[in-house]
Order: sequence, then C-alpha cells, then structure tokens
Amino acid sequence: MKKKITIREVAEAAKVTMMTVSNVVNGKTDQMSKETRDKVQAVIEQLGYKPNHSAKTLRTKSSLSIGMVILDDVPEFLADTYTSQVASGLSNYLADRNYSLILQGIRSQSIQTKSILEEIHADGICAILSGSKEKREKIIKKILNLNLPFVLIQEKYPDNRIHSIMQDDFKAGKLIAEFLVKKDCKKFIFLAPKQNWPAIEQRVLGVKKILSRNNLNIEIIECGDEGLKDTKSAVLNYIEKKGFPEAIIGGNDKMAMGAIRILSEKGISVPNDVRVTGFNAFETAAYITPNLVTIQSKAYEIGMEAGRILIDRIKHKIIDSNEIVFPVSLVAGESA
Repeated sequence: MKKKITIREVAEAAKVTMMTVSNVVNGKTDQMSKETRDKVQAVIEQLGYKPNHSAKTLRTKSSLSIGMVILDDVPEFLADTYTSQVASGLSNYLADRNYSLILQGIRSQSIQTKSILEEIHADGICAILSGSKEKREKIIKKILNLNLPFVLIQEKYPDNRIHSIMQDDFKAGKLIAEFLVKKDCKKFIFLAPKQNWPAIEQRVLGVKKILSRNNLNIEIIECGDEGLKDTKSAVLNYIEKKGFPEAIIGGNDKMAMGAIRILSEKGISVPNDVRVTGFNAFETAAYITPNLVTIQSKAYEIGMEAGRILIDRIKHKIIDSNEIVFPVSLVAGESA
C-alpha cells in the first residue's frame, strides 16, 4: 500500500513551514509571494499530497463547500448562458481554494418542500432566483433561516445578512433605448421570458425610462421559455395582429437572435426594415448575422465575486459593502 504523504513532508521538501503549506492548500495566499506559492504547489503536485479534508471538516465543522440555489421552472436551467457563466465563475474561484460547489435547481412547486434546502450541507449559499417576488422571497427567507453566509445574484433584498451582486441592468436598458431613439425608432416591442427574472424587470424599467422621456411606448411580448419555438410564435403572432415594429429589444441575446432568424425567414431585412438588439454579449451572439447590438455582461466575474465574498464571510473578514453593482457597456453591432 502506497504511503500517504504528510503535510510535514511537503513542508520539508519545499523548505517552508507547515503553516505555509496549509495556507497554500486553503487558498490563504494573499500575504504570500507568488514564488513561494508556486514552489509549494509544485511540491504538492510532485509528491502527490492529498489534504485530509474530512479531518479538517471534523475539527472546524466546515464542509469546504458552497451551495448554489437556482430557482427556475425551465427544466434545462443550466442551458441559460447567464446562469452557467455565473456558476462557472463561482465554481472556478472555489476550486482554486479547495472548496467544492453543490448545485441545487428548484422548481416553483418545490418551494414549500421543507428539506429542499436543509439537505444542502454547505458553508455558504449563493442564489439566483426567478419567479414572482413572493416566490423569491419565500426562498430567501428559507436560506436566511440556515444562518449561513448568503450571496444573492441580480437582486437587492432589505436584510443586512445578504450580500447582493448584480450588473446594472437598469442602466443597460437605458443604453439600449437611447441607442434606438437616436435611430429615430417609434414603434418598439420587448421580448421577455414567461418566467419573471429581476434582471429582465430592471432592463424593462430602464428602457421605459428613456422612452417615456421621448413620449414613446413599448409593448412587452411574452416568449415562453425563451426558446426559438416560443419566440417565433410570439413574434409572428404580434406581426400578424399589429404589423412590423421598428425595433425589437430582446430581453437577452437568445431571444434577439431568435427574432433575427424569424425576420430573415419572412424576408425582412435587419436593420434596414426592423432594428434588433439584445443583452449580455456572450460568445453565442457572434454566431448570428448581422452582429448584435447588445450589452456586455460580466456574469463570469459576478460568479467569481460571489465566491470571494462567501469565503471572506466564512473566514469572518470585514466586507465593505453589502451591495456590488457591475457596470455595463453598449456593444456595437450591425443589427440596429
């Protein structure tokens, strides 16, 4: 049987203290030089040292894991690029510090299930929530009852135990509307998913703010699960009843790209006949022609920041603010 490498052997081989090795293993390298950190990491890999996390858990009552709760009624909730980008950023930040991520998808009908959250044995919770304000609040209260560090993505909540991280979607909506108003558009529709998301709410409010200043209105068109089939049905139904709009604002890039395809099938030129914009500017937007006018999202960075705050809270570090808002910017394209 192969002999288990100890932390003492790693320290001796790297010519550092055992505390230094422990700090590298646990991601406590803020006060450590890159040279020392890299040297210790190299020895760990060379010797095949495996930290005894189970023993540490018993000593500290820590699971070395973070729970991620996603309230979304769409079965393929991880197919949403924003959600998956946040999860990726969070997971990678945690992995670099020897924490794992426990992901739990929740449907609206499961909210009342008592054990749905209690079964998540974690040191902190990150949540992305959709649905009505009432449904979101029920989940928030259940999470607060766990008495764990808690980060809420894309939503503010009036409780100082919660840290909120979001991008400025209200500003994003304003930027899109200002752009289209300058193009002299008068007839607008906004494509929104059936499932209510705080980010979409803010985008709509931002758009309406600018349009109202210019005595313009916008109609919200519900597009089911945001997929091509539901988006196509919603857009075609609107066109059949009310004709072509001058501008289509997709609540995200997915619905905007669906709109471009639908218009193309109808022989309608984008942007000559109808202008189309989106939100998020993920890589998938590069696969549509013409290139989308959209808003740059920092979803991956938001996930990373959530990881930083949660681990800082776990280690009882002081955090300056309970709210972090990432700025947004307009991405030039040819679709509008």
